This record gives sequence, structure tokens and C-alpha cells, in this order.
Amino acid sequence: MAGRQVVVAFDDPSANEEFLEWLREHVHEPLTLAQLASQQHVSERSLVRKFRQTTGMSVFDWISQERVNQAKSLLETTDFPVGEIAAMVGFGTSETLRRNFDRHVGALAGAYRVMFRRRVARTDGSPMGKGVSASRNSRIGDRSRSVPTLAGTVSPR
Repeated sequence: MAGRQVVVAFDDPSANEEFLEWLREHVHEPLTLAQLASQQHVSERSLVRKFRQTTGMSVFDWISQERVNQAKSLLETTDFPVGEIAAMVGFGTSETLRRNFDRHVGALAGAYRVMFRRRVARTDGSPMGKGVSASRNSRIGDRSRSVPTLAGTVSPR
């Protein structure tokens, strides 16, 4: 495949969803535009343009939103400290999580956890809510999987 550019079908919904699912599983990792474009066999400029056309968001706004979604899930289901959750979802520091969480959710992470647990406790009577686990065994992403691209699936090198 050396020297050949793979044409990526951003208009293929199943390929798009496969790539977005891969991103969801890897948002906790440091991701660069160059790395993502290389993986998709497109230029950085093409990735930025086509990603926005497909999702309505920039690549890094989408990644930030997904990291916040994963942080919300961990805040709802674990007792991990906010700083640990920040590192687990790829924000690195609790300050970065705080800024992004406030921007996307309109609340601080710790306050969100308290509000969520109070709301759940009111609906089912338990202190944390049905099905809410405080386990520290939950980790995000399976790093051993092959890498789906919009042009097909690529195994890790």
C-alpha cells in the first residue's frame, strides 16, 4: 500500500460510526490531528473539513464532549476522585476537566456527582441509586483492538 492514498468514504454512515466508536474507545489517550488523519489516510485539512461536515463539530470539540460524557458516567457510577477521573478520560488534570465540564454541562464535576446521586436517591430510595457501583475496576477503552478507519479496519502495528 506504499505510495497509494486510500480514499475515505466520509459519506458512508457505517464507516463513520465505526470511526466514531473507535474514537470513543480511545479519547482517554493523547490524540493528535496528525495521528487521526494518518490513521484515516487523509490530510489533516481533509479530516477537519469532513469531520465537521459529518458531525457538525470540530474534531477536538467532539473529543472534548466525549471525554465529558465519559467523565459524567464515571461520576455517576464510581467514587473515583475528580482528578483521577480527569486522567482516566484524557483531560490530564482536574482543572482541564473542570473547564470542559463547566463548558459542556454548565456545572462543576463534583457538584454534578452530588446532584446526580440526590436525584437518583429520590427516585429509588437508595443512597447511590439502583445499579450504581462504586467500583474502581471500571476502566475506559480496550487498547488491544484493531483500529477501524473509514476505509476499513487496520490491525495495530
